[in-house]
Amino acid sequence: MKIKGFLAGAAAVVFAAGVAGAANLSILSGSQYSEPSQILATVNTLIQNINFGVSGRLMAGLTATGTTSATTVDQTLMSYTLPASQLANPGDGVRVVCWGATASNSNAKTAKLNFGNSQITTANASPTPNNSKWRLELVVLRSGAATQTVMGNGMILAAPISIYTNAGTDALTSSVAITCQGNTPTASQDLTAQGMLVEQIK
Repeated sequence: MKIKGFLAGAAAVVFAAGVAGAANLSILSGSQYSEPSQILATVNTLIQNINFGVSGRLMAGLTATGTTSATTVDQTLMSYTLPASQLANPGDGVRVVCWGATASNSNAKTAKLNFGNSQITTANASPTPNNSKWRLELVVLRSGAATQTVMGNGMILAAPISIYTNAGTDALTSSVAITCQGNTPTASQDLTAQGMLVEQIK
């Protein structure tokens, strides 16, 4: 009965993915998948394949986090680690958005959004943000195992940030750090990240 329950669960997962219309499932082969003792591992592998093959939310950060010290060192306020080989095919990608607010003063403050070695920043915003809302976005598309096409944009208060483009060189066969950072050299809490969203594009 337990085996039947597992199989029913696996069938339900496959059916749900098919209804979503975006499944890109790998065929499971090998004698290990026919052993009753391996059913749980088989179902988990199937679920992982489904998750890797469809678009949707990978991470949503909802806890507001401000800089904790006055330093020129970038402080990570929100983050997500993209698993190795998550972007397996040309055109696979992620869209990352981070947003927040600045304190009501004329102190220098900078927000940054990073996908590995690619970065968009509010550093060139003028004048210095004072009691301002800000938003940064990166769209990253795989072009090769260690190459990406990257485009970024953003706004701070009502001023748009210059379009950012980059030929990324992060190895997608390894995990990639996605970080939303703040740099506040004068005082802590001068910049706060209020949310971060990471979506997979398939």
